[in-house]
Amino acid sequence: MLLFHGTTMTRARNIIRHGPNVNFVEPGGGPRAENFSACLPFGPFGTTGRLESYACLKVAAAKREGRDEGCPAILIVDVPDPIVDEAVSDLFPLSQGFVQFDPETGLGALLAAWLTLPKRIIPFDGESR
Repeated sequence: MLLFHGTTMTRARNIIRHGPNVNFVEPGGGPRAENFSACLPFGPFGTTGRLESYACLKVAAAKREGRDEGCPAILIVDVPDPIVDEAVSDLFPLSQGFVQFDPETGLGALLAAWLTLPKRIIPFDGESR
């Protein structure tokens, strides 16, 4: 299943190289990530909005803090259905438009398979829509 993660180019490259980091803390503080979430290609996109908008917000936040994390980017990962199935539950059904990999539900399997999963980054410029 293709899953999409909106972020900055710098972060997308780090995720490709090292896998999702549940100990990631936004520069400037905040809670640690604790999970890895990715959207279905066509949503629905819920409270985070469209991937492009979310990625643009991440880039803008980095710039406000004086960091250059590159352009907005969408990381695409092809995750096998059995791994996705581990993360899907009544609390987080696919109908919500995204998959949340938590330590108890699918994250371990995702990380174990990470190096073998097809991945690509799509950079983009311009205003979020």
